[in-house]
Amino acid sequence: MLGYVCEGLKAEEKNYFYCFREKTLQKDNIDVIGCVFETWSRKKQEWLEREAYFDPEKPLPPFDSGDLVQYITQSNFIVQYEIIEKNALEFEEEDDEEYYEDEDDYEPETETADETDETDETDENEQQEQGAN
Repeated sequence: MLGYVCEGLKAEEKNYFYCFREKTLQKDNIDVIGCVFETWSRKKQEWLEREAYFDPEKPLPPFDSGDLVQYITQSNFIVQYEIIEKNALEFEEEDDEEYYEDEDDYEPETETADETDETDETDENEQQEQGAN
């Protein structure tokens, strides 16, 4: 346990590579390259991102999106890696926009100007009737 304090915690993982991200660590203000991996969570039943850091002074590893990579991290920095399988997984692009199969099925949620005018006239008529009574 005392070795972790001096050397940092080592971990071995096997995940699918997604992309690189340039990043500055806020705590230490260190520039690093973030290697983003996708890993399947059995508990949540969804893909989660796992980011491990890589030294920007070293040449980038030859990872392509979808490669299955086994790597060892020490204090979350990749110290050793091996590409197990190239293009093992294809990532689908996810869009936040909703798509409708038929344009006729689309109904805007906001009121149009005509609907607003009609409700205003109805309210005025009701107020006049109540005032006459």
